[in-house]
Amino acid sequence: MRHLRLSKLAKILITGTLVAVIAGVILHFAFVYPEQRKQHDIILSSVEQADEYLNAGQYENALKSYLEVSKSISEKRESSIYGHVNNSIGICYQELARRLNREENLTNAIIAYERALKVYSSEANPKEYAAIQNNIGTAYSELAEIRDTENRIARAIEAYQHALAVYSVSPRSPLHASTEYNLGNAHVVLSTIKDTQENLSTAIGCYKESLSLWTLEAYPSYFASAHMGLANAYSLLAGVRDKEYNLDKAIESYEQALAVKTAEKDPVGYAGIKYNLGTTYVALAGVRDQESNIQTAITCFLEALRIRTAEKYPSDYAATQNNLGNAYCVLAKLADKELNANRAINSYNEALSVYSLEAYPLNNAKVNSGLGNAYVLLSDVQDKAGNLQKAIDMYTRALVIFDPLKYPLDFASTQNNLGNAYSLLSFVRDTRANLTKAIECYEAALRIYTADKYPLSHADVMTNLQKANTLLETSQN
Repeated sequence: MRHLRLSKLAKILITGTLVAVIAGVILHFAFVYPEQRKQHDIILSSVEQADEYLNAGQYENALKSYLEVSKSISEKRESSIYGHVNNSIGICYQELARRLNREENLTNAIIAYERALKVYSSEANPKEYAAIQNNIGTAYSELAEIRDTENRIARAIEAYQHALAVYSVSPRSPLHASTEYNLGNAHVVLSTIKDTQENLSTAIGCYKESLSLWTLEAYPSYFASAHMGLANAYSLLAGVRDKEYNLDKAIESYEQALAVKTAEKDPVGYAGIKYNLGTTYVALAGVRDQESNIQTAITCFLEALRIRTAEKYPSDYAATQNNLGNAYCVLAKLADKELNANRAINSYNEALSVYSLEAYPLNNAKVNSGLGNAYVLLSDVQDKAGNLQKAIDMYTRALVIFDPLKYPLDFASTQNNLGNAYSLLSFVRDTRANLTKAIECYEAALRIYTADKYPLSHADVMTNLQKANTLLETSQN
């Protein structure tokens, strides 16, 4: 998830304050303490050199220079320089965390930002204080992606709220919008851990607040980012309540983002949104206008694949082909079963050209499970025994990875599907042997799908099990 650090804005704000304060300090030293002035000029020159490195993106050189300066200053004697240097050290560490020693560098960034806050208060330096609190928030948000998610994302939210407390009593600005956007991202992350509805609703409010400042005309890139965040939050909320309404809102926001993320200007961003639109239309097909929405989803996935080629973006290509296969499977149940089942099989095989068992075991298993579903559909219209056997082979491959302890729901779902394939095959050959295998699969699924935890799935599998037992009893008479 993208977090907006206020690196440039923070540097501009803090440097401006630094120059104003230092002017008075230099005059004082010029008339009273010539030796101290000489030392002070050396410090200023070193800071300016470090700033040039930072602005040029030479973060290692900038960090080395700032750390050297930090040895010669104190928060009491050179408070403004101290604040500027430590904020800049934080920015350097955070930028370097993108490339190496991520957790260590992010932790060092937070330490540096907190040192800067010793001299920047919300009352005396509101802009600088808010910018640094935002950066602390982004550092904690990035740390939350590594481990200790709940605690670290809570720290991020706290920092963003400190920044927003400043904006509540001062004119709103693009910095305010950035912090609202970052706070929205943090609440989305927290929603995956606890209080899902509450956190997603809060996230939606944050994104909307950022969009009141980030207009399409003035800030097109940020406008698109906020709408993508908003769409994601609506999509997640659709899984909890008001599914149709929230999916419609997600689609609206993705369409707004496409006003900026065009295929010509930002092909990668465009393809990503088309992919997300496809998954949203698949979900909407479960609520209304099934065939129409699945057709729209397929169009979105195919559009994404114009850019997400196997050569340039292999993992994105595979993910899109997998979802395209899922959509074709749904469509095969509604129209042109043979054509769409074969299209699904082709898409899944394309995904498997990237998702090898060695490199992507879990993705490989999910695609093989989808392939099993497609072969079951195809068995309705051609080579029943042959295609059901292929389905069984695919489900069996998937279960090599779907360990019941690690992936209990995937395991249970695949066991149920495998049981269905054996049940269908029992009408063609080896009736008792295949029904016996089907019963074993259903019983394995029920070890996960218990009546108390998964009542609907439990009821479905129980129905399948009872049918298989009845058929087996009949075959024995």
